[in-house]
Amino acid sequence: MAKSKGSFTDFTDEWRPSTEGAEAEQKDLRIKAKGEVIHISLRLTHEQWERVTQLANAEGTSINRLAIHAFSKLFQEKGLPAL
Repeated sequence: MAKSKGSFTDFTDEWRPSTEGAEAEQKDLRIKAKGEVIHISLRLTHEQWERVTQLANAEGTSINRLAIHAFSKLFQEKGLPAL
């Protein structure tokens, strides 16, 4: 007899943290975004990527710097401190 495949619910039931215990214990379960620098992915179409790359080259900077600058401007427009 073939072995049945598990489901995502089987996986999440095993991983799901207990609601009991201190909040500090739940923070220890976090495995992402623990370092000083956090890596993210940005999904762009090929055309969008070409335009952003051209802008970064024209400005003599990186796409990462452009993104940080854009996020900072958005924060400032909302009356929040820039990044």
